Amino acid sequence: MRCLPQNKRRMWLSKPGGLMELKDADGVGTGEFVQADWGEPEPLMINASSPSGVCSSKPYGIFASYDLSLVADSNEWGIKEGDRMWLSDEMPDPSEAKGAYTVDRVSPSLQFVSFGLSKAEGK
Repeated sequence: MRCLPQNKRRMWLSKPGGLMELKDADGVGTGEFVQADWGEPEPLMINASSPSGVCSSKPYGIFASYDLSLVADSNEWGIKEGDRMWLSDEMPDPSEAKGAYTVDRVSPSLQFVSFGLSKAEGK
């Protein structure tokens, strides 16, 4: 029931752009790598709800706490830990963390996949 179309909400998924080597003033690589910019957000429809109330399933363990929980039939989008997501009808700016969530946990089971997200503000 959670994965029926009427229970889904629009979210946006942005994946990290990979690693980029820093260069000195002469253009020579320093050997230090940083994360490049975030990719263009892609829209997706998924069941998103705040983790409140009582449930019988504990896919993340009993001591885990997340700001937002997602449930899908499968992980067709390739969502991984560390990806950034927004719960919004309009496309967000991938370079800003305002209103963004970070995927902290991907928990597949036999019948569905659960995702645990935490607010990304300040990260």
